[in-house]
Formats: sequence, C-alpha cells, structure tokens
Amino acid sequence: VRPEALPPKPIVWVLSVAASLLPSAQLSLAPLEDPEHYNCPPETKRNYSGHWPLGTSKMLLDLTAYQIPHDVSRNKLTLAHVDKVLILAGEKDRVIPVESCQAFYDHLQCHYKDLKILKKADHDLLYETKTSQIALEYLFSVFTAK
Repeated sequence: VRPEALPPKPIVWVLSVAASLLPSAQLSLAPLEDPEHYNCPPETKRNYSGHWPLGTSKMLLDLTAYQIPHDVSRNKLTLAHVDKVLILAGEKDRVIPVESCQAFYDHLQCHYKDLKILKKADHDLLYETKTSQIALEYLFSVFTAK
C-alpha cells in the first residue's frame, strides 16, 4: 500500500481507538462499499453495501499497511507450501501498486508463480470492460494450458 493512500497518523489513531470501543459503528470516515458495479449476478443483493464497520476497517488497515509488509520483509509470506500462485495487477492501480505486487511476487517460493500486469488497468481491473476481457482471456489460457 502506498503511504499516501493511508489516512494521516492522528486519524488512524482516533479510528483505532473508536474501533476498539465501537467496532460495529459505521462512520463516514470508513471506506464506502458500493457493490452496484460488481454484483455477480447483477440482480443479487448478497454483497455488503454501506460504510464499513470500524472493526473491519481497522483489520484491513492493519493487515495491508503493517502485517503484510512486515511478513514480506522477514520472508514469512513466501507461500512455499502452495503449489501455484497467479497475481493479476493493474498497471495504474493506486491502491495496490505494481511495485508492491512485484515485491510480493519476488518473495514467493512456491512451485509455479506468475505475475500478469494489465496495461492501462487500475484497481477495478475485472470491472472495466477492456481490462476484464484481457484478464479473463489470460485466466482462461492459464487454466486450459496443458
């Protein structure tokens, strides 16, 4: 995660305290989930909608901003016990930058690994029509290869 994508430290501290006291509270400062564009099938209502509960927001922040970088830097997230890993990355993704995907890929010690960087794709690479078609064709080729 790029540091500039994280809220300032005082806000993180306040939200952390609030998440400890009121983990199910949904404040406008928490991420807003809008599944309208990714429901599959489109008519389903099973996906969460609204501001994330503070407990969920804190867990995701702790995992992506602290725990995963910590584990990668200490070679604890090598996935050596996993047979195959495929990473799809968007070249223009501001949430999970290609550099982070590449660093994670470089640390993997699994039997087979592949990193596919989709040109002109961002974080919604499976939602955007052009990039989703490229991603699906690639996935199809991977899963049908002998």
